[in-house]
Amino acid sequence: MAYIVEPKELVFYADENGSLPFQLWLDDLRDARNRRRILSRLTRVQQGNYGDVVSPVTVPDSPN
Repeated sequence: MAYIVEPKELVFYADENGSLPFQLWLDDLRDARNRRRILSRLTRVQQGNYGDVVSPVTVPDSPN
């Protein structure tokens, strides 16, 4: 059974001055490889792939 997943919108925290601390931190990362990995992970989250999240299992009612 295929599930249709709606794209998610990522909303980043902005402080009272309007600056985006996460964006500033990401821009200051020296390691380009890690920056790409973080951005790749955020892209997967936008697509509905949350990684190791386990969906609740539904158990059918037992016939008693």
